[in-house]
Amino acid sequence: MDFNRFTEKMQEAVRAAQSIAAQHGNQQIEVEHLLLALLQQEGGLAPSILNKADIKVDSLRTRVQQEIDRLPKVSGPAGAPDQVYVTQRLTKLVSQAEEEAKRLKDEFTSVEHVLLALTDDSGPAGKLFREFGVTRDRLMRALQEELDDPDPADCGRCAVCTAPRFGEPPGAELIEQAGRHLRSRPIELEVKKMAPDADGAMRKIPDGVRIDPGWSLARFGDGGWWPAVERGLQSGEFEPDVVSALAEVLRGGAEAVRWVTSVPSVRLGGVLARLGERLAAELGVGYVELLERVADRPPQREMANAVSQAANVRGAFRVVGSPPPGVGVLLDDRRSSGWTLAMVGGQLRRAGAERVVPLALGALG
Repeated sequence: MDFNRFTEKMQEAVRAAQSIAAQHGNQQIEVEHLLLALLQQEGGLAPSILNKADIKVDSLRTRVQQEIDRLPKVSGPAGAPDQVYVTQRLTKLVSQAEEEAKRLKDEFTSVEHVLLALTDDSGPAGKLFREFGVTRDRLMRALQEELDDPDPADCGRCAVCTAPRFGEPPGAELIEQAGRHLRSRPIELEVKKMAPDADGAMRKIPDGVRIDPGWSLARFGDGGWWPAVERGLQSGEFEPDVVSALAEVLRGGAEAVRWVTSVPSVRLGGVLARLGERLAAELGVGYVELLERVADRPPQREMANAVSQAANVRGAFRVVGSPPPGVGVLLDDRRSSGWTLAMVGGQLRRAGAERVVPLALGALG
């Protein structure tokens, strides 16, 4: 599931589906949550297409809501928005939608691709589509009508109505300006406020061990800093502008950083420590070796849920020094689940760190 290849409306729908699941106490985001989110979108494409296909959208929306009401519910914090997970069935549906986009030669995955994929769904949403007569052929006819402007007129703005904006490949200066624009916006990392204990029960993270909000320089696969980050991870040496960019992100914080440390990595060896030393030098502060990896664990992306992700980190690291006074930075190569930074940062807080700001080179999503 490549969130960066979704249209804006699709991204909104995925976030809305997550909220719907949380509101109903569902720990998993299902196909029905996404379908309801699409049907509820104000001015959305899904209701428009289905209306043109002569589908009773209000009735369909009601039936989808009924299916969601039948889903298993959990009580307490496990139903919070940051504690719900995508099911394999929804992952399969999105993959099929991405294939529909490729088949139709569309660059981004959009609402119509999901509707087409839903015609092959084997679950409740697909059964409702068949019950309401939503077929692939019917959707394609409605799409053709949706995309056909009944009253064409020159808008006087787009390249079709005026002239191509880029008749030739853009010059190096324009490319550099675009790159700087993309690179100027780091991704904020939210603070985890709940964590599963050793028995899997969700507990509030005490203020005394909670880390600060942090930052990621790039998103995996984006067109900003990610290419430079990826080159550094592959070669083991980061370009000077990556170090400068990381320092600039931290200088924009509310309080000055006083020290830097990094998460030890078996896969990367000393790459992060060397980067941390360069970052500390750029900031004019000290780099301190505070952590030791004491157990080799699988990558977090292989873990099924928050409980297994937290358990995968628990006991894998040990604090081997005393954190210096002031705000510290915990550097890691990537932030996927967020549990490594949250739990290792918590260990540093327990060891006496006043505050810990997580900093990742790349983040998922």
